[in-house]
Amino acid sequence: MSDRKRSPVGGFFGVDLTLVPDANRSVLDRWRETADQLLLFHNQRSALLHLLAEKARTKKVAMPAFMCPAVPQALASAGYEPVYFPIDAALRPDPSALWRLPPACAAILPGYFGRPADRSSVAVVRERSDILWMEDYAQSPFPSAIALTPYQLYSPRKICAVPDGGVLAVSGQPLAPAAQRPFLDSDFMRPALDRGEDPFAVNNAVWYARFQEKEAAGLVGPDLPISRLSEALLGRFDGERLMQGRRRNYRQLYDALGDRIVDAFESDGGSPSWLPFAFPIVVPDAAEASRALARRSIFAPRYWPALPETARPGAVECVLRDQLICLPCDQRYGELEMERIIEAVRAGW
Repeated sequence: MSDRKRSPVGGFFGVDLTLVPDANRSVLDRWRETADQLLLFHNQRSALLHLLAEKARTKKVAMPAFMCPAVPQALASAGYEPVYFPIDAALRPDPSALWRLPPACAAILPGYFGRPADRSSVAVVRERSDILWMEDYAQSPFPSAIALTPYQLYSPRKICAVPDGGVLAVSGQPLAPAAQRPFLDSDFMRPALDRGEDPFAVNNAVWYARFQEKEAAGLVGPDLPISRLSEALLGRFDGERLMQGRRRNYRQLYDALGDRIVDAFESDGGSPSWLPFAFPIVVPDAAEASRALARRSIFAPRYWPALPETARPGAVECVLRDQLICLPCDQRYGELEMERIIEAVRAGW
């Protein structure tokens, strides 16, 4: 049995210093092409806090209940008040809820699993000019759609091998850059470096425990810069190769498991115009499916096990939490790893 048949599939990125030659545009190049200004931070939450510090008129920040809980936690810690609006089964914000948002609040419109923010929101975005609108693209690195708002937030470490990074893309009037201090504590890099040095996961339990520890204690603040290592890597990683790998793997999973894909993604087919983040499927019990796949060294996360109290039983957010897992399809992997995933899903884990 080859090492690739035993090595883990999915999970956070380890640092890979095998730099791709600059034959195509880098990841940073592609983001710069879509914006008038690009500001870099230690993580995406730090980028969000800088935008709010510069532009927010009130302390209320609206977002879907179906969102990474680290975002409202960071906002609350910084003195902001998270408020929530519902989404429908197609992962679209409820337009009537957007119209009712508090005056002069900030509002986050996410792209889920690679898709751009929903275009049906364009009317309310144009009319509610009192609101500070922004797009959260932690899961949608290259959304292939015209920006809905002047501000897009990206999380590089969710899509490629860098230990940190948060990107704020600005269209139109630029923002004042954050006053950032040298960030001399590089201990946060250790889990990504350890995983990069352990490609066959001999010490998986060690570096994953370190990763969880660092995530729980993650530092957030506009004064924290992106590491020089991550900025240099993002300027070298081949954006085209990243896109090709994800699209190839997504297509393979779709051809085999397309009947299990989340309904909201069925109409996009196996070759969507946007760049896939993962392959989201519906299962009877997401928690059990995720655990069973992990026993096969396939890491298919749930989004998100912890939801705010406003998400009531039976709501779309709760159904997604209980029945959705995301199969990895990123550029680290190829046909063999996708076959492992397909075999495991068809076998019922």
